Amino acid sequence: MKNLTLRTLFGILYVGILAGVLLFLPHQLHIFVALAGCLMMHEFYANSLGESFKAARILAALTVVLTCFSLWYVRTEQVGEEALASGVIPLLCIPITQIFSKERFEFGKFAYLCTGLLYIGGPVALLPVLLVRDGVPSGLTMLCFFILIWCSDVGAYCLGSLLGQKPNSKKLAPHISPKKSWWGVVGGILLCMGGALALWALRLLQMPWYHCLALGVVICIFATVGDLFESLWKRTLGIKDSGNAIPGHGGWLDRLDSSLTAIPAATIYLSIFQII
Repeated sequence: MKNLTLRTLFGILYVGILAGVLLFLPHQLHIFVALAGCLMMHEFYANSLGESFKAARILAALTVVLTCFSLWYVRTEQVGEEALASGVIPLLCIPITQIFSKERFEFGKFAYLCTGLLYIGGPVALLPVLLVRDGVPSGLTMLCFFILIWCSDVGAYCLGSLLGQKPNSKKLAPHISPKKSWWGVVGGILLCMGGALALWALRLLQMPWYHCLALGVVICIFATVGDLFESLWKRTLGIKDSGNAIPGHGGWLDRLDSSLTAIPAATIYLSIFQII
């Protein structure tokens, strides 16, 4: 009961801070986004690499920060597109650190460094594409995406608990997460679509209703993928949580794993149909 109370209190605090930042600090969003990316990458590398490749890890984080910042200022029309080259400089230096590193022959571990850049760094660095429209920053659409991710989690938990735990229920990926079922996916999609329609009715999602329904499906599917991918990583390393930054919830990566795949997928969908 104590753990549930702690989890609930810090869950409410986390949601409140997230919503407050996205709604009331639009011009500082790139700072918070870059900070969140660095915290997630630190957890990923700390668990995957221990004390190895410190210089390369710093350069990886610097790549993400510089790319995110430069893309932000390009989108807000404060600098020219040539500023995007700033993020490439530390990226090009990473192989140099590997060549002269004491761990240069542990090349298998170096794959974790590249994975962190692709899995966490890429989505974080490109978030200004979603956060800035026509030169004006806004976190409303991103907040809607988070709401739909939460709808997906709640729907999956409710229907998965009700129907997915029966003996004959088909499991989604039992080798990674034994409790997740296909019923949970159905429940997540249904509630996510319902949540998208509610946001459309409230005029928080400015797009045709059928795109809202499709967006709900896209977010639910890729939120599930993100959750399972992080579970696979933790199972491979034999750890329960990525960290202990949020009492009762684990680390930053535990809380934001679904968003690392769902938000980029939703952004790509909206970009294809020229909605953003």
